[in-house]
Amino acid sequence: MNDLSNWVTEKWTDGTTQVFLKVGTIRRCINIESPEIDRIVADKIASHQRQITIWQKLLEEKEKKVSKSIDKDKI
Repeated sequence: MNDLSNWVTEKWTDGTTQVFLKVGTIRRCINIESPEIDRIVADKIASHQRQITIWQKLLEEKEKKVSKSIDKDKI
Protein backbone atom coordinates (compact mmCIF):
# COMPACT_ATOMS: atom_id res chain seq x y z
CA MET A 1 0.00 0.00 0.00
CA ASN A 2 1.26 3.43 -0.89
CA ASP A 3 1.15 6.49 1.35
CA LEU A 4 -2.47 7.70 1.50
CA SER A 5 -1.32 11.26 0.80
CA ASN A 6 -0.39 10.06 -2.70
CA TRP A 7 -2.65 7.19 -3.68
CA VAL A 8 -3.89 3.84 -2.45
CA THR A 9 -5.70 0.96 -4.14
CA GLU A 10 -8.46 -1.15 -2.68
CA LYS A 11 -10.10 -4.22 -4.15
CA TRP A 12 -13.88 -3.98 -3.89
CA THR A 13 -16.32 -6.84 -3.39
CA ASP A 14 -17.48 -6.54 -7.01
CA GLY A 15 -13.95 -7.46 -8.14
CA THR A 16 -12.90 -4.00 -9.29
CA THR A 17 -9.88 -2.15 -7.99
CA GLN A 18 -10.49 1.42 -6.94
CA VAL A 19 -7.79 4.05 -6.63
CA PHE A 20 -8.14 6.67 -3.92
CA LEU A 21 -6.13 9.78 -4.67
CA LYS A 22 -6.12 13.52 -4.31
CA VAL A 23 -6.63 15.64 -7.44
CA GLY A 24 -5.91 19.23 -6.50
CA THR A 25 -7.72 19.59 -3.18
CA ILE A 26 -10.37 16.96 -3.92
CA ARG A 27 -10.09 13.34 -2.81
CA ARG A 28 -11.28 11.01 -5.55
CA CYS A 29 -12.15 7.34 -5.94
CA ILE A 30 -11.66 6.09 -9.51
CA ASN A 31 -11.72 2.63 -11.06
CA ILE A 32 -8.12 1.69 -11.87
CA GLU A 33 -9.14 0.76 -15.42
CA SER A 34 -10.50 4.26 -16.11
CA PRO A 35 -8.68 6.30 -18.78
CA GLU A 36 -9.07 9.23 -16.38
CA ILE A 37 -6.23 7.72 -14.33
CA ASP A 38 -3.89 8.15 -17.33
CA ARG A 39 -4.73 11.85 -17.60
CA ILE A 40 -4.35 12.47 -13.87
CA VAL A 41 -1.00 10.69 -13.73
CA ALA A 42 0.29 12.48 -16.87
CA ASP A 43 -0.70 15.84 -15.34
CA LYS A 44 1.03 15.02 -12.06
CA ILE A 45 4.21 13.87 -13.86
CA ALA A 46 4.25 17.07 -15.95
CA SER A 47 3.85 19.17 -12.82
CA HIS A 48 6.72 17.40 -11.09
CA GLN A 49 8.86 17.66 -14.23
CA ARG A 50 8.40 21.44 -14.19
CA GLN A 51 9.55 21.49 -10.56
CA ILE A 52 12.58 19.33 -11.41
CA THR A 53 13.52 21.73 -14.22
CA ILE A 54 13.33 24.70 -11.85
CA TRP A 55 15.62 23.02 -9.31
CA GLN A 56 18.04 21.87 -12.03
CA LYS A 57 18.38 25.49 -13.16
CA LEU A 58 19.43 26.42 -9.63
CA LEU A 59 22.17 23.78 -9.72
CA GLU A 60 23.30 25.06 -13.13
CA GLU A 61 23.53 28.61 -11.73
CA LYS A 62 25.56 27.29 -8.82
CA GLU A 63 27.95 25.53 -11.18
CA LYS A 64 28.43 28.73 -13.20
CA LYS A 65 29.26 30.68 -10.03
CA VAL A 66 31.59 27.98 -8.72
CA SER A 67 33.47 27.67 -12.02
CA LYS A 68 33.87 31.47 -12.26
CA SER A 69 35.19 31.47 -8.71
CA ILE A 70 37.71 28.75 -9.52
CA ASP A 71 38.83 30.61 -12.67
CA LYS A 72 39.43 33.79 -10.60
CA ASP A 73 41.56 31.84 -8.13
CA LYS A 74 43.81 30.60 -10.96
CA ILE A 75 44.68 34.15 -12.04
